[in-house]
Amino acid sequence: MTRETHGFRAVCLAFVVVLSMVPAAAATAGAVSDATTAQGSASVSEHVEVDNESAKSLTLSWYRDDGDGNGPYPFPPNEYSGDSPGLEMITNAEGDAHMRVDNSTARNPGGNWDMAVVHVETSGVEELDPDDNGVVTENFLASENWSVDVSQVGGDKELNVSANQRGFEPAPVEENTSADIPPVVVLGDTEEVEGDWSVGDDPDTGVYVWIDPNRATLTENGEAVDFSTGEEYQATFDIHGETVSTNFELVDGTGTLNESYEPGNRFTSEVSGAATLAAGTEMQMELTFENGDTQTETVELEGNYELGGDTEGTIPEGPVTAAFNLSGREDQSFDLTLYAPGTPRDDDEYLTEDNRIPVANSSGTVQDIIDPDYTIGSANLSDGKPLGLPYGIEDYSTPAEIANSIGDGEVGHDDSLAYDPQGAEAWDAMWLHYETSQSVFPAISKSPGRNANQKFVNSPLSLELVQTNADGEPKELDLARNASGVTVVQDPDMADERVYDNESQGVFVYIDPNEAVLYRDGEPVSMEPGETYEGTMTVETEDGDLTETVTFETLEAETWVDNGDPVEVSQTEEAEITLNTQIAAGAEWTIDVTSPDANVSESWSEIVNEGSGPVMAGKIPGSMPNSSVSVTMDTSGLEYGTELVINASRIEDPPDSPVYTLETTAEVVAPPTASISMSDQAGDGQSVVVDSVELSDGGFVSVHTGSQLGPTVGATEFLESGERTDLEIALDEAVSEDATLYVVAHQDTNGNQAFDFPAEDDPYEVEGSVIAASGAYTVESTETATPTATPDPTPTATDEPSSSTPTATDEPAEGMETTSGDGPGFGVGAAVVALLAAALVAASRRD
Repeated sequence: MTRETHGFRAVCLAFVVVLSMVPAAAATAGAVSDATTAQGSASVSEHVEVDNESAKSLTLSWYRDDGDGNGPYPFPPNEYSGDSPGLEMITNAEGDAHMRVDNSTARNPGGNWDMAVVHVETSGVEELDPDDNGVVTENFLASENWSVDVSQVGGDKELNVSANQRGFEPAPVEENTSADIPPVVVLGDTEEVEGDWSVGDDPDTGVYVWIDPNRATLTENGEAVDFSTGEEYQATFDIHGETVSTNFELVDGTGTLNESYEPGNRFTSEVSGAATLAAGTEMQMELTFENGDTQTETVELEGNYELGGDTEGTIPEGPVTAAFNLSGREDQSFDLTLYAPGTPRDDDEYLTEDNRIPVANSSGTVQDIIDPDYTIGSANLSDGKPLGLPYGIEDYSTPAEIANSIGDGEVGHDDSLAYDPQGAEAWDAMWLHYETSQSVFPAISKSPGRNANQKFVNSPLSLELVQTNADGEPKELDLARNASGVTVVQDPDMADERVYDNESQGVFVYIDPNEAVLYRDGEPVSMEPGETYEGTMTVETEDGDLTETVTFETLEAETWVDNGDPVEVSQTEEAEITLNTQIAAGAEWTIDVTSPDANVSESWSEIVNEGSGPVMAGKIPGSMPNSSVSVTMDTSGLEYGTELVINASRIEDPPDSPVYTLETTAEVVAPPTASISMSDQAGDGQSVVVDSVELSDGGFVSVHTGSQLGPTVGATEFLESGERTDLEIALDEAVSEDATLYVVAHQDTNGNQAFDFPAEDDPYEVEGSVIAASGAYTVESTETATPTATPDPTPTATDEPSSSTPTATDEPAEGMETTSGDGPGFGVGAAVVALLAAALVAASRRD
């Protein structure tokens, strides 16, 4: 579509919008006049609510280009997909800490501006009719109810959104896009995708105005001009007569360092500076020592503002901090340089020596802070746990890397350490994690040593890892003699809250049995399957020694397809194939299913085996050391008896290549079936009876209240396949009042003949519906009524009875009930009624 066509369309749309508003305006003019006068402004549409405290300025780094995308430009292609990819770019940039609330927008030393974004929270955005990318620019401009004014504070420059929709320079995107990307884009969020950007309560929808200062054109006294540093702008939204404003300034993107530095000779020693670039921008800090050695760290610039509080930004600087290894460098002087990224946007290029740009320089001297006699006054030590992770995971030496592994689902509670004989012929790895208090970290930092392990060994902390089932001298770990395979990681800032129970900091000891060396009688040995170990952390304090022990076992892992023996796959549209493994949860797998005649060829890649842990991918401590991964395929078109070949391989990372694990054959069979019936019944609430149940593959029957999958109040032991009638199920929780009970037929999905629902043992289903039955259950009273004492009737003088007078053995008159004299209610009144009835019968017989 040409720009002329775009312009014609906008004019037509504006005309239609104006016409559509005339009748409504005429109809309501008289009604709103008083309100308008009272408010001192135009009336606000009833369906639009503007949050007057929500206007904010945001900044987005020009260097943002995570993945295969177009960096800070809100148009596909980018690394995100969904219903609103333009808006999702904004949301994910925030999630990656590349976009922050910030009242300054910087031009970096390479001459390129960061992106500026202004945002207001409001309802009614749907009337702007956002497209698939969330773009509402044309509709925003055509509407008389929505506008934004961006003007220089104390100057004459103005940004006209409409004028920036034509005649603009193309955006410097790296991936092809079908969209022309104007330098100003208005985006409307009707789906609450912004998440953390919200301030306060509803509404959680709003409007963004995204500005590329590199290409945007302003006007000043009728002339076209550009943004310049040192200027400040105010953006004012007018939405249905409500106005709300926010300001941002234009600054030079530079950096600053202290005049001098005196860091300590720690293994991890932090040095900080500041910069005015957008938060999330990668920078470098480089130390050059007097002997010519250098250390270079790439770090991200942080913003001062974290979402969820006030809306102040970096104003305009944010901190940048790098951690250096200064162990053994006491009294050495150094030069310090802070670098900004260069002109290329590609993160593989912009911080190379040829492209990076120095923005600040300083110097310093390393101080000797080592105290070999450092003591700890008091400390805490608790909640030790073993954490398993798949072999090949190498990012483990910092709390941030540990947090990434946990966040990626590669870590979980696991009291077994597995060797994989079917695939990589390698061990998984393990962290021994101990929660402790902040007081231990200065003790480690002030201890001598050139690396983390040496400083830990020389500190008041120690780790003793000893084999507990040895036949003779046990195997032991000597941290001081392991140059690789064992790494001590201090976590003073909480690597990830999901691994903590009480404290928010601790110590991780990483153990990779593929490299770690143990010792027995002073000789180096390796771990072997079938061994058990205790890892005891000790902290020496002035109050005494603290200890915490972790236990785990080593095993030779098995991996198998858990679809029976022999392996069977149901003939159904959603046949499930489950891979069980003792390898650590969190690994990536490829599963291929083929047939010998080549008519079947299915493949799944990068699927992750998950354990039964509640948060992480791992297993519950003390559980069977198994985790699983399942895939679903359509076998409804395959005949019974069709042979399938199932291959499973681990994806090793690195080097990101498949590792063969197993191959097995399977047969297509009829899907598992079940039937169950239950009648209304009464009882004492302790058990329920199922009329009949038939399970093709065996399993369980459970009892629920409320619904088929409501609270479980009872279940059977494992039932072999076949049919049963009058099956009585004892209830774990007695029923105390009348209710509807539901009985459900379950499979034994994990094959352990123990009822593990809802974690395992899914119900039998037919066409997606659970096979279940229900019935009314009446709780019978167990109380016995107390008889009422009935006085003997007073004798009354009567005539001699005739032969027609009823005797005690006569039958009652037709239609009358008999009531036992022993029962309740047989009192004086009842006796009188009985005598009268007898007299009437006698009179009738005389007639």
